[in-house]
Parts: sequence; structure tokens; C-alpha cells
Amino acid sequence: MATLRARVYRFDPEVDQAPRYDTFDIPWTPWMRVLDVLDYVHETLAVDIAYRWLCSVKRCGSCAVTVNGSPVLACWEAAQAEMTIEPLRGLPVVRDLVTAREPFDAALARIEPLLQRR
Repeated sequence: MATLRARVYRFDPEVDQAPRYDTFDIPWTPWMRVLDVLDYVHETLAVDIAYRWLCSVKRCGSCAVTVNGSPVLACWEAAQAEMTIEPLRGLPVVRDLVTAREPFDAALARIEPLLQRR
């Protein structure tokens, strides 16, 4: 059975002095996505890791993380044999892979619809 190795950023600003990385070896399955890796760590290995997801179809952006230095949607990005999963850069970390969305949500609230119905 093939496996992949995921290094996952862990940090709770209310408890931890500094961030750390936990490494997990996970059985690879065809069509596996980064979100599947995080689900496996949480559900099968029973690791209390914080991450977000909502739609799982590349629409909402709530699952956005950084994988090997590039921002990706965890629900859509294919899992890699070796990967480092971190929170998005430039946003405050709430816990582990969860970042504060207030700047994004404020900008989203200012967007006017292209079509307005009467």
C-alpha cells in the first residue's frame, strides 16, 4: 500500500509558545485531495486539528491553506507524496490551519451584485 507524508502546522496562540509541525503517514488512495488528508488525520488518527471546509466543490474558499508554499483549496488540490500544510500567509492564525477571515469577509460584504432584480 502506498503512503504519503504530511507535515501539518500546529499552533494555538492561547496555549502554545511557538508553532510546531506534526508529521503523519497516511495511506494514499486514488483521487485523494488535501482535504481527505486532513479528514483522515482528524477522523482516523483522532488528532484534534483545526481546519475549515464547507462546500467541498471549489466554491466557497473556506478550506484555503498553503501546501508546499502555494495557496490552494484543500477540497480541490490533489494530495502529494510529500507535503507541508500550513495556514494562509498574511492572515492571523486562530488555531492550526484556521485563519481569521474578517478582512476577507469585510471585502466580500462590500461587493455589489452584477445584476440587480426589481
